Amino acid sequence: MKDNSAPVFLTAEWRHLAMLNYEADPKILAPFVPAGTELDFFNGNGYLISNYHAVKSLALI
Repeated sequence: MKDNSAPVFLTAEWRHLAMLNYEADPKILAPFVPAGTELDFFNGNGYLISNYHAVKSLALI
């Protein structure tokens, strides 16, 4: 069996994960979209997403 996995460049423990998703009008979000990028939609709706995570024992390999 062929191993298609990418090389590992870091290890870490992810703790206390939270993701908040809010449906938002694309017209409100548009001014905050960086140049050269575009809004992505899910089922025709735009979303503002905020996430939090704590990383413990981060190590670059």
